[in-house]
Amino acid sequence: MVISDLADVATPKTNSQEVDRPVCCAECRFMTTAIMIGNNFYHCPNCEADICLMCGCTANAACIGGCSWISPGICSSHKEELQEMARRVFGGLK
Repeated sequence: MVISDLADVATPKTNSQEVDRPVCCAECRFMTTAIMIGNNFYHCPNCEADICLMCGCTANAACIGGCSWISPGICSSHKEELQEMARRVFGGLK
């Protein structure tokens, strides 16, 4: 995975060699994919809820323990994962 080049919208994007992973909308239980969510402007293609493309949570069906939006399509439950991806991509940059 790589992180987009927009600093304010650091969302993971798959490259052509990676398989798009399935995501289940926590609100309507519709099975979709991360690419379909991204193509639908971070909304579930079925119920139109704002949805996390990594775990499928929504504002009305948040992660266990709660979460908030840190970027369109990314909830706060993935903050550490995104930080780790940024460290791998950008190495020693500060």
